[in-house]
Amino acid sequence: MQMIQQETVMSSTRPLVVRLMFVFCVIVVGFADQSDIGAEVPAESSTSELNHAVNEMISRDYPSAKVVEIADVDVKSCGVPPNHPGWVKADFNGDGQLDHAVLLMVGEPEKGPQRVAVHFVIFVREKDGSYKRIAIRSFEGRLPVGKLIQEQPPRKVQESAVLGKRVITLRNSGIALVSCEQYAQVYYWNTLTNQIDLIGTAD
Repeated sequence: MQMIQQETVMSSTRPLVVRLMFVFCVIVVGFADQSDIGAEVPAESSTSELNHAVNEMISRDYPSAKVVEIADVDVKSCGVPPNHPGWVKADFNGDGQLDHAVLLMVGEPEKGPQRVAVHFVIFVREKDGSYKRIAIRSFEGRLPVGKLIQEQPPRKVQESAVLGKRVITLRNSGIALVSCEQYAQVYYWNTLTNQIDLIGTAD
């Protein structure tokens, strides 16, 4: 089982080209009506609606970064997602507190026009109200971005036949990371290891 180390960045996964428009059929639209934002999160939502503490951590750890918005996404390749393409808010570990997952984008003009670095980061809320940052993956590319995230609702998830035959049951919401026309992965809280784990759902 492939595990994710907290506060580290995972290496890239081998992409195999396949159309992923179907992946949105398994993603539930909308978020629970709780805590610091409204019940529905339209695609144009911005970092101003993230938890204040999360915003402060993003500013501190990723200076000049912004959350990926629909205007940043390659919709010709990805299609238009039902929810915000760079932000998921849900209880990932089942402790009754809302966590955040974000796709952050930082411009890299020194590497060329429209060059960007994209960081996939999860912020897990602790009992004292603070947040623990878990850096999942980083990518380099150019605008428009060919990646997005969406909430994966609790349900059985089948691993891609190319990768294996695992079937897992999500007890809490996970995060679907979609690399458009390449692959899809679901990141979820593994209750046995108390860490974020992943399963490849399309290659």
